[in-house]
Parts: sequence; C-alpha cells; structure tokens
Amino acid sequence: MKHLNGHILGNKCYLVTAFTGLLMILSVTLSLAQHPNADKPAVHGMLIFGRHSIYASHLPMFHSPHHYQVILELELLKKDKAKFIEEQEKHPENATYTIAPVRFVLPELLQNSQAFHAVLYRGHFERGGTPISDSIPISIKRIIYFSPLPHDVASNQNRYILIGNEKEQFAVHQIAFAPDFDHIIQIRSAEKKYPITVTTARAKDELPNLNGNWETLHEIDENRPVSIQWLRQLYLEFDDLKKPDDDH
Repeated sequence: MKHLNGHILGNKCYLVTAFTGLLMILSVTLSLAQHPNADKPAVHGMLIFGRHSIYASHLPMFHSPHHYQVILELELLKKDKAKFIEEQEKHPENATYTIAPVRFVLPELLQNSQAFHAVLYRGHFERGGTPISDSIPISIKRIIYFSPLPHDVASNQNRYILIGNEKEQFAVHQIAFAPDFDHIIQIRSAEKKYPITVTTARAKDELPNLNGNWETLHEIDENRPVSIQWLRQLYLEFDDLKKPDDDH
C-alpha cells in the first residue's frame, strides 16, 4: 500500500480527493483493461443523503456485479436537489433514501464519469420504499472512494470513512471481507478536510453507540486522534454482506 497526500492508495482501495482524482480514473481504467466485460449491466441501488452536498453510497454485496464499495458526490439539477432537501425536511422521521438507477456496468460508469438517470425513493427501493420522483438526471461530481470487494485493507479493524464539509459530516463503514456490514451515520466533527479514514477501538463487527456522546477515534494516515459525535443512523445492512455462499 502506498500513501500519497495523506490518503490511502493501493491496488484495490482508493480514497480520492481532487489531487488524486486523475489517479482514480487511471486505476479504474487499468482494472477494466485487465478484466474486460467482467460485469454485466445491473441496477446498482445507492443510498442518497446530504443537504448541502449530495452523496451516494453504492449498496454492495460480495458477488458480481455488485462487489464494489463506492462513495460518490453527486450533482442534481437545481429543482431536483431542492425537492430532495424539502422531502428530508418534511419527513425528519425517515433517515433512509435510495436511488434506483437505470442498468449500467458500475466500473465503466465511474471510468467515464457518466451521467445517469434514477428514481428517488423514500426508504429502500427494494423493500417497500415510496418513489418520490420520476426518473431524474444525476451527474457524478466526484468519486470519493472506490474498492472492489472483498479486500483486506482494513484487516480486522473497525474502520469508518469520514466525508463531508464544514456544514455536515457523515461516517461510512469501510467494508473489508465477509461477513461484514454496511453502515452510514450522520456525525459531527470539527475536522477541516475530508475524506479521512479512522479506526475505532471496537471489534470488527461492533456498532458505535448512537447516544450523542463524543468519541475519540484514530486517524490512520497521520496517526492522530479525531473526535466525532455520533448523531443519527441513516442505513445499516448485514444480510447483503454475508459470506458469498450464504442466502441473501
């Protein structure tokens, strides 16, 4: 594993900022060249969240074509972003929103930074969620994180990727190998730059206590403490990340 500009870079795991964005595109391109047509087009559902900036987290599994953990910053049309923010304000009791995009090959979409269309849902689009939009255009503004699954970057540590800006912040559990879990939490942090990867003192499968207390975590690259406040769970999934031979 190499470190560049304080962020993780390896042959499988990429934590991306503006300085490493070009490397991200080149890395995905190389992966596609080595494994052409490995994946078939599919509906890649994503959690969508945020108000000041709009983020998406791919809902992964450990089998093709969904074996990727991906975190994106998205760009919506002004009217669609306003509608999504209004929806969140009207339904504060609902933490989970998802998008059901048209079918595509996920690495190819990321490689070409293509726009796509998707329907926005309140709740999980495959589990009784309510559609709250027609098919709307969505652009990829930035690839924050990309990793094929499984990978051993996180080993047995309980790691989270912190993303956001000065106005709102989120923690996304870094998925490693089966069995694992997908977990996205709204947090509060005084950090100035994102994304960063932190590790907790918990076991690999132990969840944080969402009691509003502040907790000191350990930042990986710069070997320093990071204080965050766990606020609100947006998504938690175990079943989709069982061992590949388990039933889903």
